[in-house]
Amino acid sequence: MSTVPCAQKKQTSYENFVAECPWCGQESIFNRATDLKDLTPIAFRTVSCLRQECGKPFNINDDSVNSAHEMLIFDCHGLLQLKHYMNCILTLAQAHEAFLYLFTSLRSH
Repeated sequence: MSTVPCAQKKQTSYENFVAECPWCGQESIFNRATDLKDLTPIAFRTVSCLRQECGKPFNINDDSVNSAHEMLIFDCHGLLQLKHYMNCILTLAQAHEAFLYLFTSLRSH
């Protein structure tokens, strides 16, 4: 009986879960909305490598459990390193919008 390995190298963001396939070593980028069809934090999930030649199953876990606005702010660090300043400003605006939505939805209950 074979066991399904777990991805050791991973990076999470508001929009994507990036994991290195333990079988072929290639990076697979899973979009939370289109590929995983789940926007909640991932505690444990089995996915398949997106590289067509591999396609083997592996497990992903240890997702960020931060709020949406915090994850958007964390995404800005990479944008600043790449000097994508305009995208950083847009992402910060989205973070403020997500925070205000969270605040107003909590106050209405």
